[in-house]
Amino acid sequence: MKSKKPETLSVLTIGLGYLQAALTNQFIDTLIQSGLYKVGIFSGQPTGDSKVNALPPDFVYPVVSFTNKGIQDIRLTESLMGACPINTPRGQGYFVAQAEDSLDAILVGLGEGNIVEGNVGMEVLDQTLYRHFTANDGKSSPILFNTDNLSGNGQVMQHLMVEAAK
Repeated sequence: MKSKKPETLSVLTIGLGYLQAALTNQFIDTLIQSGLYKVGIFSGQPTGDSKVNALPPDFVYPVVSFTNKGIQDIRLTESLMGACPINTPRGQGYFVAQAEDSLDAILVGLGEGNIVEGNVGMEVLDQTLYRHFTANDGKSSPILFNTDNLSGNGQVMQHLMVEAAK
């Protein structure tokens, strides 16, 4: 089967961890390969640039599925269109600028201990939401989804974003 690359950006992720790559990127990649979706992902990594620098230049990377009996599957994931570290003002500005266009989703995967007030990922989420809604006059309503395994994660994020908006 011939590979299809995303045509435009429509999903932002905050966090570039293994769960985000294995689930979100692979899910969107499958939709793209099936012809059901034509947009890609841009990711921001809050803990520095090592994960961003480890990505290949074309952002195509393998996702390995395994069990206790060994490797079950290896698939190339092509849905990622770009990534940047967001632990510096320059990186934050670059990431937040990606929110000016219409978006389908903003996904947050920071790890359980990082969905707290003052965390750089939460601050960037606040800036991203503000930039997105002001740039689009409220005409685009992306889904905001927390991909971490955190009890009550939606309520925690809602509280943090409402407090930040005050």
